[in-house]
Amino acid sequence: MRTRWKTIARVTKTHAKSGEVVVATVHGLPPLLGDGMTVALIPPALKTDRFFMVRHANSREGSSQLVSFDGVDSISAAQELVGRYVLARIEDLPEDIDLLDRESLIGMQVFDEELGCLGTLTEVIAGPAQDVFVIAGESSELLAPIIPEFILGIDDEGIHLSLPEGALLESEEDRA
Repeated sequence: MRTRWKTIARVTKTHAKSGEVVVATVHGLPPLLGDGMTVALIPPALKTDRFFMVRHANSREGSSQLVSFDGVDSISAAQELVGRYVLARIEDLPEDIDLLDRESLIGMQVFDEELGCLGTLTEVIAGPAQDVFVIAGESSELLAPIIPEFILGIDDEGIHLSLPEGALLESEEDRA
């Protein structure tokens, strides 16, 4: 079976003479690198390996991590990695990675098990308690909270929800 990979971060700068680098997450993902993970860095540099094992990864404030890779033990070796994207094997990522990669959901159809097709997902709003799906419905814009218990799954057809009564709201703009 062929290994599937997902872009999860980008090397933004070197950190220390020992070869550590700072990586920033991409696509709104949380920090996902962990000790012992094997990752691929693209584009590959000439005369260097494409695959690296994460020796150590620390989360920092926001969406970046301080990372050391096996075999990268100098600032000059770390400098070669700056600007490259970090890919992880899908099987090494959380099962709900599709929900974590919110940007990839934009444009998908959204279905409720009781109401049927609600419309097309146009935006994901980050909220203090939970994030919210903004759905362009047939006649109005709808808001649905993103709570794991409400999400039945994601497939080629779209996002499948089981929203309790009262959870789906019409946006303020459409009510005015």
